[in-house]
Amino acid sequence: MNASHSTTTVMYRQTVDYEEEHNPFLLHSRNYSQQYSQIYFCRLAALRPVVENAARNKWTDGILFRDRLLHLQQGDNCVIIGVIYKEMDLKPSILKEYSKNPAEPVPILPVKPSFVSDSDVVILEDETGRIRLNFDRCCLGVNILLTGTVVAVKGQETSSGDFSVDELCFPGIPPLKVPRSLDNDIFILFVSGIGLGAPWNVSMREAMFLDFITGKLGNEEDYHFCSQIGHLFVLGNLLSSAGDETLANKSNDQQTVNSAQQLFNAEPLISADRFLTTLSSTIPVTLLPGEADPTNLLLPQQPLHHSLLPSSSKYNSFRRVTNPYQCCINGRKILVCSGQNIDDACRYSTWDWNSVENRLTVMENMLSFRHLCPTAPDTLPCYPYYDEDPFVLKECPHVYVAGNQHAYGTRLINANDCGVRLLCIPDFSTTGQVVLLNLRTLTPQVMEFMIDLN
Repeated sequence: MNASHSTTTVMYRQTVDYEEEHNPFLLHSRNYSQQYSQIYFCRLAALRPVVENAARNKWTDGILFRDRLLHLQQGDNCVIIGVIYKEMDLKPSILKEYSKNPAEPVPILPVKPSFVSDSDVVILEDETGRIRLNFDRCCLGVNILLTGTVVAVKGQETSSGDFSVDELCFPGIPPLKVPRSLDNDIFILFVSGIGLGAPWNVSMREAMFLDFITGKLGNEEDYHFCSQIGHLFVLGNLLSSAGDETLANKSNDQQTVNSAQQLFNAEPLISADRFLTTLSSTIPVTLLPGEADPTNLLLPQQPLHHSLLPSSSKYNSFRRVTNPYQCCINGRKILVCSGQNIDDACRYSTWDWNSVENRLTVMENMLSFRHLCPTAPDTLPCYPYYDEDPFVLKECPHVYVAGNQHAYGTRLINANDCGVRLLCIPDFSTTGQVVLLNLRTLTPQVMEFMIDLN
């Protein structure tokens, strides 16, 4: 009788060097008594010298620079610096809904997710005043500009009191450190919009994703590849917004909530905790909140409270962080967000909402603006900062990632002779897609989890 001997190959997951820098988006105390104007003053103070230096390097013909709008003189060909503000008739406003004149019709908002119209007016502001910008002599499309952007404007004041624009200059992409070289391939994985919320179960897509991460799916080659994934980012909308609507409707149907109903209401969080516990037991996980998750609405969104995720929060491999968030992995600076800033920028510009290439351009523009959320606080809610604007980019990331996008997209841009990888991470609940990034080459690849019921 011959005895057969089977061998088992043990694989170990590669580890990454994870450095969490000082997080400027973490709020240690909160004060809502101050006005929002201060955040614009802080933004202008931080970026004025940067954009002035960029403008002087761009326009080397000895043109006059006016340090304040108050010092502007009619007819002078000069450069002025300030913050863009767009007056938009279609922008939602609670004051328009409750007009002082009852006979005045309330404007009908467009069905498409854009509030741009031909009647929009662009204004430049600083600490001393404001002036309307006239783009008749400028080839730049007005509707790609965003409120809150700090910019240098070349032109002259006209007799009508407007400023006729010849050219614009933005701060430009911030400095970027050249990362150290890596000898071996190692990956980080991005997923967003998992959308847990179906009561009492986890969908087959999510189960397949769990099996893949934990090394239970595929063959030995798949196991080896999975062992090269050193970190997982969950970029917001862990819970489903559709689930929130269902719970709200059920709550409205009955005045009192019994113990069974309480358990039903808590089930999405219980499922999420189980899901994250399984992940955290096998791979380091960083969790960002999103628009549909139970945390504050204002940016920066603060980490989900540990009491909401009691089991997964016990793991040292599990990090609950802010949205947006930045860290350094194997010498690569990673800047991640859950995507609200990209959505809002598309609403208030002519960039196509459904075009992933346009969304990548918005992301690239934000690096050039040196600001992560230029439309905050005008149309994107944010905390009323007083001493600083933490969304100002002082250093360029090697990887800039936006979650909860309609489709996958990527772009490699050149910044200071070094590549910057832009990534749009698709919504997992609708696409079943996740994105892997090779930290050695900054090359991304998409993995899709599909269920064929035929």
